[in-house]
Amino acid sequence: MRRALRAFLGALLIVSLAWSGGTAVQLFGSGPARLWVDREADRILAEVDRQLARVAGPERIGGRVSALLAEEPRNWLALDAVLAEAARLGVALPPDLATRVEAARAEDFSKWARAERCSRCAMNPEQCSFDLVIPCRGPVVLTPIADLTDLVREGRKYLRGEDVDEVIVILSAIGLAALVAPPVKTAAGLAKLASTMGAMPGWMMRSLSDAARRAVDWASLPKVRHPSDVRLLLRQDELQPTLTMLGGARRVLDGAGAAGGLYLIGKTADAADLARLARVSEAAGERTVGAMEILGKSRLLRTALRLSDEALQLVAGLAAAVAALVGVLLSGTTSLALRTARRRLG
Repeated sequence: MRRALRAFLGALLIVSLAWSGGTAVQLFGSGPARLWVDREADRILAEVDRQLARVAGPERIGGRVSALLAEEPRNWLALDAVLAEAARLGVALPPDLATRVEAARAEDFSKWARAERCSRCAMNPEQCSFDLVIPCRGPVVLTPIADLTDLVREGRKYLRGEDVDEVIVILSAIGLAALVAPPVKTAAGLAKLASTMGAMPGWMMRSLSDAARRAVDWASLPKVRHPSDVRLLLRQDELQPTLTMLGGARRVLDGAGAAGGLYLIGKTADAADLARLARVSEAAGERTVGAMEILGKSRLLRTALRLSDEALQLVAGLAAAVAALVGVLLSGTTSLALRTARRRLG
């Protein structure tokens, strides 16, 4: 009986190792990206909720609220998003912290304080906070006239031999281009707003600058005087990667809202982050900002991924192999102990 059991466990060990080896070759032979795949869209929000339920206790939320209150200027977009998630989760702030929040709100949102903040934002984009940037600065920037004005100004700089803002040029040109879809034009305008605020991530700035060097006919820039002149400015065949990137940004902006999207995009480190953030934003909507603040970027973006089927098969195969190996060792140890006992008794 014991021999049959050992034979069975040995066979199971061999089969499990062979299966695991074949799965590993299939998995890693296709590159490490096969370890993870996109989570199904209808499961992302459920995973966000599961992660929040695990970590969003009074200590985590209270600490984040305290940190946001200490910022200068205070980021009410993020602060209100965290407070909304706290309310949804049924987490109450300590009375002293709740009092500090209300005192800060009264200070920052009085009639005169809000008017002063909005006026500073309208005059200087670097003075804009995320909660006021769209109502106070948006009307100044998000228009075709603003795009044309920016191109004319940068064209004059080019003629004078001064430094030209390549990011502003390509985003303004995209905003006026007849062949670009309206949603992408809107994303270009909001990206330009992020650039002037100093809120655009470095990787996106570099990508847009590189694209401008390839896709813009710089000799035609000083000739731009009318929106129709943009057709001479852009090389359409060099523009597609930038339009794809802006399409990803548009998905974040549509999901999380314009101000929330600008804030979230500023936290991305590369195009892969942007793609995952787009999927999470489409699933979680305006809750994405609060989830980002509480969970952190890495944990939030992981909700858009799951282990691939091949990875799960590898884990299952290795687990079966380990179980079989333990069984073989236990069976051998038991047999040895029984033989030793019989010799002593005999």
